[in-house]
Amino acid sequence: MNFIGNGGAVKIIVFASLIALSITAQAQQIVSTSDTYDERLRGGAISSLGADLFGDLVSNKDGVAHFSQTDVSIQTNSGLPLEFTRHTPRKTQGLDKASMPIGPGWEIDVPYMMGTYDTRSGWNANGSVARCSTTPWRPYEMFGPLPDFNMQRMTADMYWSGIHINIPHVGYESLLTLPSGQVRPQDGTNYVGGARGFWRVGCLPGIKNGTGEGFFVKVPNGNKYYFDWMATRNAFDVVVSELWRGSNGEGYDSTKLLVPTSDVFLYATRVEDRYGNYINYNYDSVNKHRLMSIESSDGSRIDLSYDEAGQVSEVRAGERIWKYFYADSIYGRKLSEIILPDQSRWAFSGDVMWWFVEPPRLPDGFYKNGCAEVSTGYLIQDPPPQFAFSHVVMTHPSGAQGSFTFRSLIHGSDDTPGTCSMQGTFYGNHMNYWYGTWGVPNACLAKSLVSKKISGPGLSELAWSYTYFPSWSFAKDCSQGCYSRTQILNPDATLVEYVFGNSYSEDYGFQYSEKIIKAGSVYRFVSQYQSASGPYPESYGDIPGPSMENPLNTKIKPVSLVETRQQGRIFRMQVNSFDSFGRAVTITRSSSVESP
Repeated sequence: MNFIGNGGAVKIIVFASLIALSITAQAQQIVSTSDTYDERLRGGAISSLGADLFGDLVSNKDGVAHFSQTDVSIQTNSGLPLEFTRHTPRKTQGLDKASMPIGPGWEIDVPYMMGTYDTRSGWNANGSVARCSTTPWRPYEMFGPLPDFNMQRMTADMYWSGIHINIPHVGYESLLTLPSGQVRPQDGTNYVGGARGFWRVGCLPGIKNGTGEGFFVKVPNGNKYYFDWMATRNAFDVVVSELWRGSNGEGYDSTKLLVPTSDVFLYATRVEDRYGNYINYNYDSVNKHRLMSIESSDGSRIDLSYDEAGQVSEVRAGERIWKYFYADSIYGRKLSEIILPDQSRWAFSGDVMWWFVEPPRLPDGFYKNGCAEVSTGYLIQDPPPQFAFSHVVMTHPSGAQGSFTFRSLIHGSDDTPGTCSMQGTFYGNHMNYWYGTWGVPNACLAKSLVSKKISGPGLSELAWSYTYFPSWSFAKDCSQGCYSRTQILNPDATLVEYVFGNSYSEDYGFQYSEKIIKAGSVYRFVSQYQSASGPYPESYGDIPGPSMENPLNTKIKPVSLVETRQQGRIFRMQVNSFDSFGRAVTITRSSSVESP
């Protein structure tokens, strides 16, 4: 288990006891020149698969799970990854089936930047297509649509949550403005933004298939990504309340306006390392979301073909072919099977992962019923409401089968800067009122993993179960001691309990402790603490303009102390000093006998 502080600057390995599966599979590895030609042909060594063979990455705080599965991986001379990888979307896909090339619940893992914009104006920065150099990148705010003479300004925070950056093997982060004093590469380039992990962002003068500026992103290892291919998909309309106005301009009735929004992408067409090696991503000039090929500077390449429905049908690497098949669902054709060149296969059954298509929503009466925040049926100890569970089944090419059960559960934050109260509009003798939230909502509905099972030929079933103890409150209700807990029961009957910070502005998501219980007794207890300050900046950057994103996500808060209590002893790892990036410079490790 990896402990990672919110700052992301320190990673401390404290527990790693994966259960080995009695299944083997062929793994792609980089082979040194001393290895034999025969070993190169086999693609590397044979190794055992672990409990994460389905590529599942689960948040222990709220059980939100993502999957990432690499179908094709080709070794390049430069070491730059040449891969075809599927993963669950980082943002809900919406109902635009034409932009789901591998079906609902999956997307191709390629580098991209994206934001959600008013469809009428597209990706702009204060009305300009100088969308990179016009900081802080906030879109122009339009008034409501005619012909109703509506005068309601559609504020950007109704639909815009900033600009997000996906870089495979590196991360998914939000674009931030760079305040003065932030370190910038001394390479003669003007950098206008950044992201967590000290990414740096600059401007390209144009894009390849449209007008206006593009972006480039440089990550700490020196790789540079060129985001200059634009594609758009329909997103959900935003509902806005407003008094309807007649032709004389008088408002006399309350109505709901629908603001059309679009998810706009800038895909990277090229990544270069600091030595000039590159990977190119080539897209269809007509169907702009369709990736057609990925090619390396050493001549290696991956090619894609699509069926009549616009979904990936084949992926080719030389003479090897991966074939993709789909089945009908209410959200469109979903991925059902992948046949590999050796005729082994991935298979997918059970429910569509619909929560990656449209976001789960709180029960209608959660706030509206006099701000009662009724959560009955949406806590783990409650009898579940109808349709609360979703079951996803995946069969690995090795023959192992993974069964994942998700449940709709409420999670939230404490000390949240908002409130719930009566709201309304008044015009003349007309009044319209309701209960709702001001500021940041303190709760949300999530599809949380509650059960995971792995079975297969010659393998006894392995089962994990997850129990969540969430907490939520507005600022007036909780000022200190706000935590959430999660318990995971492992296949070997050990129980692991995690305690997380839950204060919206102080420590939300930070893992304070891990307690391992065996046969009813505490076997190991690990606690960790964050550094309050240091010779590093307070944050990676600033959120561009009003946004619902938590400013805590930008803070640099490295782990400064880890204590492990086991078998009557205390083991300490104390960071004595940090550098200007929040990385540990000197560390003291010690141990002592625990007092009875």
